[in-house]
Parts: sequence; C-alpha cells; structure tokens
Amino acid sequence: MPSLRGLNAALLIAFGGAMSVLLPQGASAQEHQAEVVRSCVAGQDGDAVAMALCSSYIEGFLDGALVTDTAIVNNISSGKGGAEASDFMTRAYQTRVGSSRGVLPATYLAEFCLPADLPRSSLVERLAKLLASHRFDTAKRETVADALYDEIKRSFPC
Repeated sequence: MPSLRGLNAALLIAFGGAMSVLLPQGASAQEHQAEVVRSCVAGQDGDAVAMALCSSYIEGFLDGALVTDTAIVNNISSGKGGAEASDFMTRAYQTRVGSSRGVLPATYLAEFCLPADLPRSSLVERLAKLLASHRFDTAKRETVADALYDEIKRSFPC
C-alpha cells in the first residue's frame, strides 16, 4: 500500500508531466495559469485527470501557505528575524495574536482560518469548485494564486 507522501510525489510528477505535455516548452506564466483554471473547470465536469491537476495546484498552494505562515508566526513569537522586535511590533503582535498563540492557527495573520473538522479532500474540492467559477479581473491581471487566496479568505475567515 503506497504511503500518502509517495502518492503526493506521484501526483506532483504526474502534474508536472501533464503540464509539460499540455503546454509547449517555454509557455508563459499566463498559459500555465490558464491551464490550471481549465483543469479546475474540466474537473468539475468529471474529468479525473484534470481534477488531479487542479487539486495538485491547490494542495501545493495550501501546503506553501501553511509552511510559510507557521514559520512567520514562530519567528515573530520567538524574536527571530535578525533584529530585536521593536516595542511597536511587540504590542502589535500581542494585540493581534495575543499571548496564547497556540489557540490561533498559523494562517490567522494571512486572514484565513481553515476549519479543523473539514477533511483536506473536501477543502480541496470546495476550493476547486470556487476556482473553476471565479471571474478573473483581467484589467488587474489577477493571477490564479491571487484568486485562490481571495477565495480562501472569503470562504474561511477567522
């Protein structure tokens, strides 16, 4: 029975391989982003391969957010970061997060809180559906990452 880590690695390899087949070498960032959105849309229509591509993007986004946000909160609370925290920074952190940061999720400072009782697969499905139906603001050159982040903040506020 394959491990979850092995399965994630296989999905990432499949995602990269599928993207390289779908897009020519040297494709622009906009073309890659458009393919992610197309995958999310096709995934909603039952295309399992497309849904795997869409889900892989969302999983990577969530993992990146959780890792970096956790590191930021830990660095702030431990005083790391190269310089001593100013009185203002200390007061702002205590006002915003409080002294018992263990109660708050790491993503609190990023303005979203993922529900602990929602399985990750359900979360990814929900975000894929939101991303598939998102109306991109082409005038602002909104990226897929921007859209996903906005959808997460709107759907899962703290």
